[in-house]
Amino acid sequence: MVDVVREEHQNREDFLARYLTDMRERWTRIPPDQLETACAHVAAYDHPECLSALQQIAKASGLNNNLLVSRYGQHHVILFSRNDPSDIKTA
Repeated sequence: MVDVVREEHQNREDFLARYLTDMRERWTRIPPDQLETACAHVAAYDHPECLSALQQIAKASGLNNNLLVSRYGQHHVILFSRNDPSDIKTA
């Protein structure tokens, strides 16, 4: 799974305030009108969960193991699996 993830102590409003600031400061190659459209979409529709909530949802679905593959700021790459992630063979 690749998605944004809130910190455990962070509420949605604080997460969005920081994320939208990051978008406006770092996404400098996006035309301003398109950037504001993206920010409006995030503010209206993004409801990021914290890692522990994602782990609970996965476990309830039979995915008992997880591995944080990578993290870049609020963006996480997480591998959820039924088996131990170390058993997974990659190409």
